[in-house]
Amino acid sequence: MNNTCLSLLLLLLLAGLPGNSQATIGGYVTYTGDWKPMLYLSSLNTYTDLLSRDEVPVFDSARLDPDGRFVFKVPGGHRGIYRLHLQPASGAATSGIVLGTPHENYIHLYLAGDTNTIAITANGAELNRGYQVQGNTECALFQQIRDLRLPLFRTADSCWALLGRTPPSVENDEAIRSSILQTMQRATQQVQQALRTFLDSTANPNAGLLAAAYYNLSANPESDNSWFDSLSEKWRRLDAANPYLRSFAAAIDDDKNYLPIGSIAPDIELSDQNGYTTYLSEIPAKLILVDFWTSECCSCRTRNQTFLKPLYRRYREQGLRLFSVAFDSCREKWRRVIEQDRLDWIQVADFGGTALSGIAAEYKVQTLPTTYLLDADGRVLARNPGPRELEEIVRTYLESN
Repeated sequence: MNNTCLSLLLLLLLAGLPGNSQATIGGYVTYTGDWKPMLYLSSLNTYTDLLSRDEVPVFDSARLDPDGRFVFKVPGGHRGIYRLHLQPASGAATSGIVLGTPHENYIHLYLAGDTNTIAITANGAELNRGYQVQGNTECALFQQIRDLRLPLFRTADSCWALLGRTPPSVENDEAIRSSILQTMQRATQQVQQALRTFLDSTANPNAGLLAAAYYNLSANPESDNSWFDSLSEKWRRLDAANPYLRSFAAAIDDDKNYLPIGSIAPDIELSDQNGYTTYLSEIPAKLILVDFWTSECCSCRTRNQTFLKPLYRRYREQGLRLFSVAFDSCREKWRRVIEQDRLDWIQVADFGGTALSGIAAEYKVQTLPTTYLLDADGRVLARNPGPRELEEIVRTYLESN
């Protein structure tokens, strides 16, 4: 009997106990020494919580047996989107997540507020990427959304492996980097289109909200925000009492009005990898690209190598500067990645996490990477432009100034 069948049998037995008015979540998660032998269950109370990298309330925890088995018993009446996640063996965090890599350490679930039974099997080394779930309609749709993102994970795997195999003597090979960048762009666009199709077709607001959280609004911010407004109205007609729709509408409004083009960007004061305090406002440049990232994000590192590095080398003599702000959890790992990837532009870090960071709040950093292009006076010229759009803006601006 396979693990899925065993977990289902276990859960059905638990759910059938007399007086057992509760939802049951359980199954098997294989794990390694990189993770604590614990699973944490967090309640997600707002739309922005869905993909928050930082601490959100932990509802319960369950220790993994030596064979990876676990069980949660949730009292009846609890309804909403929850997140099941592992945490690194080192550190005290209980609910932070790794986002945007093939090794995402979380699973989204939905509790229907009754005696629902949810069975999960997963590989802890890549919890989100490989899990299988049996439960309610929302759980199945959440897994479907995960499946839509799998091509991007596989592409990131192959691109990062190619970069790792590339010897230093050809690191500057424009053809290699250009090929990788184009491959990643195509994969990203395909996932975006798949999510858009799902968002247009789904009649389940909870699944739509999760897909919306993964969708990158920066590609076409004005039209996409209007489209999100229409989605919000559609879901409100389907489920007016949905507790996430109010915060979803607020997030759309924030995105429309936060640091608009032409506004002055807030100053940033942080230490670089050598411990020296660096101020964004004191950098002499014609153009400054402020790039928020994390060394734990595989796609961020690939983007550094395939796009930011050649962009910087192509235009630095004309006045372009890069200012990278990392939201990392470990100073030494961040410094090691800078050295390994040979990132030769300004690097600073905020180790407080995006939820507690004043800088993240000022720049409305909710997903990584996030970028702002500033002129010499600190005015915003572009927010989250795509690679081709950014290079065109940089080239045109530097040629005319």
